[in-house]
Amino acid sequence: MEYKLKRSKRKTISIHINKNKEVTIKAPLYLSMEIIEIFVSNHEKWIKRKLESIDKQRKTIYKLQQEGKTLFEGEEFTLVEGDNRDFGIERDKQKIYLSSDKEIKLLYLQEMKKAVEILIPKWSSYGRANKIFLKAQKTIWGSCTASGDINLNYHLVKAPFKVIEYIYLHELVHLKIKNHSKVFWQEVERLMPDYKQWKNWLKLNGHLLFL
Repeated sequence: MEYKLKRSKRKTISIHINKNKEVTIKAPLYLSMEIIEIFVSNHEKWIKRKLESIDKQRKTIYKLQQEGKTLFEGEEFTLVEGDNRDFGIERDKQKIYLSSDKEIKLLYLQEMKKAVEILIPKWSSYGRANKIFLKAQKTIWGSCTASGDINLNYHLVKAPFKVIEYIYLHELVHLKIKNHSKVFWQEVERLMPDYKQWKNWLKLNGHLLFL
């Protein structure tokens, strides 16, 4: 199996696979090639599954793009180009009408804002952010700051509402617990008992939210 080897002062060995299916093994400076090869061999099935998963993701993305579709609220919606009066969403027909790429961004921002406006009062008894910012981020779904602000990726509006709620709660809990300790996850589960379902949805489908 082909892979790139990167050595550093790290203490552990790990596997990294990027979206281009490039496999990189990160290993300590002192680790022998024999041990590295054994490690790779022991994880070969896992690596192959990951590479197959990337192929599957690419096929799904290609299919949606060829059909002129995107995700919205966890469902496939058809993008329909029209004039300005058509701008908007027709949920019963699962269609989004627009006349430019700027309009689709504006629409996503508007709908994400509506979702947040539902979540703020729903969870206000637990806590509130100082300010909430909606951003287009490539690798982060949400984050919080020392000043009590929460940043949310507006691409989350393409996911089911419960996914947005999970990320919102995740960051809300972080305002009180600044790590991913066992206590943190227990608190998330107390607030949202089915959070693992939506966390897993995002893990499996997150790549589709950037179409």
